Formats: sequence, C-alpha cells, structure tokens
Amino acid sequence: MLVVLLGIIIFLNKKKLRFANDVINTDTYKNTTMTNTGLQVINRYRGTAPEEGGINLTWPERYISIAGGVKLGISGFKNLFRSPFSSILKIGASGYLLTRGVTGHCELYTQMGKTSTDDAVNVNIRSSFAVSKPRQQVYEFWRQLDNLPLFMKHLESVSI
Repeated sequence: MLVVLLGIIIFLNKKKLRFANDVINTDTYKNTTMTNTGLQVINRYRGTAPEEGGINLTWPERYISIAGGVKLGISGFKNLFRSPFSSILKIGASGYLLTRGVTGHCELYTQMGKTSTDDAVNVNIRSSFAVSKPRQQVYEFWRQLDNLPLFMKHLESVSI
C-alpha cells in the first residue's frame, strides 16, 4: 500500500519528476512542435543539449526500472519488521529505481558518460555530382587501384 502511495506522490511531483517524453514543446529553431525527446536529439546533434538532467534511458530501461522498483518496494515493506536493515536498503533502492524509471534520467549513466538514447540517432547525408566524361573512361579510371586514394580519402596508398 505504501508503495502505491509513494508512486502517486512521485507522479504528482511535477516539478522534479515528470514523463519528459510526453510533454509537448515548441522548438524555436524552426517553430515546429515535437516531443522533448525529439528536441533533445536535435539539440544533441546541434551541440546545444543541456549538460545535466536530460533523458538518458530508453523506454525498456525505464519500464524495467519501474517494475524493479515496485518489486523491491513491496519486498522491503513486507519484511520491514523481520529484517529492518535489509528492508531499508531495499526501500532505498526501490526509490532510486522508481525515480530513474519515471524521470528517464540515470545519474550513474551521466557520471559514466553513457547515453543510451544516442543509439537511435541517424544522420543521412546525400549528395550527387556530375562527371563530364564517357562511362567507359570513368570505369577504367575507377578500376585502376592506384587511383583509389584520389577519391577515397580514408586510403593513403594502394600497393599490389
């Protein structure tokens, strides 16, 4: 019962704990409306993301943290009078996991420099150019391995 009350208090405390992914904001860069997660990805790409307090957990990590926090909280409160020391540790860990799951921010990940939400960022760059030579001549130039470093910048030289 106390875990349920703790969960309700956490959800109602909107100043510190909130589901940041569900809040809609307006991006002043292009005056478009999107979720905070979308804004964070764009700000991270632009290099203007805030240093602290951002979401650095994926949704599965958040769900697992909430489920683990509820399980630890129930276990801690059930055994509070039988083994008070371990119960207090479980309740403390429960509070941390619930906070981590609800806010989407893990301070340990921040300290380690790990951002698990970075994995979802894709940057697609497309470019095209025209070559004013016949196809056969371009193909023969491309097939000569000595010419590869001229248009493949990651190669220094080719030896056969």
